Amino acid sequence: MTEPIENDKEYNLEFAINPADGSDQKVIISIAGLEKNAQGNTIRVIGVIQGLSQVVSSYRFLTLFSQEIKWIKIAQKTVRNRIGTNKSMLL
Repeated sequence: MTEPIENDKEYNLEFAINPADGSDQKVIISIAGLEKNAQGNTIRVIGVIQGLSQVVSSYRFLTLFSQEIKWIKIAQKTVRNRIGTNKSMLL
């Protein structure tokens, strides 16, 4: 967290926190930069910390759901191909 001051740059970090009470892991993002005065001296760090747990959870769900849809489409195509092959053998 002292990186902006030590390296004179902004930062954007995402990390997980495991609450001591055993509740679900929390994902947060921390973005910060330096505010300088007219002489170029750092006078404070300005930033924001925001929870991303719901966003990350939704993204993971949508990714898995998308993968399942791909597998369903592959299975449908396979079944259609097999049905088509069997029909031609019957005719």
